[in-house]
Amino acid sequence: MTDAWILRYGELSLKGKNRILFEERLIRNIKSFLNKNKLKFDSVLRLRGRIIVFSTDDLSRLTQIFGLVSISKAKEIELDIKKIEQEIKKSLLKKDFESFRVTVQRIDKRIQFKSIELERDLGSFVVEQFNKKVSLKEFDLQVSLELFNDKAYLFFDKIKAVGGLPVGCSGKVLSIIENKDDVDATLLMMKRGCDVVLVVKKKLDLIKLDDHYHTELKIVEFVDDIDKLVKDNKCEAIVSGQRLDNFEEIKSDFLVFRPLMGFIKQ
Repeated sequence: MTDAWILRYGELSLKGKNRILFEERLIRNIKSFLNKNKLKFDSVLRLRGRIIVFSTDDLSRLTQIFGLVSISKAKEIELDIKKIEQEIKKSLLKKDFESFRVTVQRIDKRIQFKSIELERDLGSFVVEQFNKKVSLKEFDLQVSLELFNDKAYLFFDKIKAVGGLPVGCSGKVLSIIENKDDVDATLLMMKRGCDVVLVVKKKLDLIKLDDHYHTELKIVEFVDDIDKLVKDNKCEAIVSGQRLDNFEEIKSDFLVFRPLMGFIKQ
């Protein structure tokens, strides 16, 4: 059965008139990730503040996509109280719980249902059907609904994602990978939306950034002329994993980012 995966983003909602450009980039990255990892999907739907991906596969790996703050596996239901109650009952028959709460969020405020009224009515329904206790603070299970247009999406969990901005919306940088700090610095730049060209000076079994984050990977044995690498790959800056305790000058005419400079080793 096809599930609806709700994908939520954070910072993009603050982008005003440019928001659609960030959303489109995020959707391209999502589709690229799904195709690269051979995850099947039927369609991708962009709604206000949300992206919905319909798939029969487990898409929990989408938490790796920069720009997403959380995801949920959900059931799409027609915006009809009786049908929502039927789906909740069907789902809760498979759950083991003693206490619960119902949370409803109207993403589209034009919907006639009021969140607090729907929470009360659905909570009463669950009590009648399962004889369980309602608890708003200490609960075993949270029954969640998000309402869009003429659809309701039922889910029980939110999986935290990496956040940040979509890769590719903030320029292109060259990252020279020699150690774990360089990998960490690269991830932080990607989290700020930078597209990264990785230059690996030696074989390192650290993390396959290209596999996980659809990043271009170039492997070289020696780096004699960094500026030439930057120009040849049409980059705008260099990324280094240097910290304050191992800082050294990098001879280059380009801007050098050292995102770990304000962090201690731990």
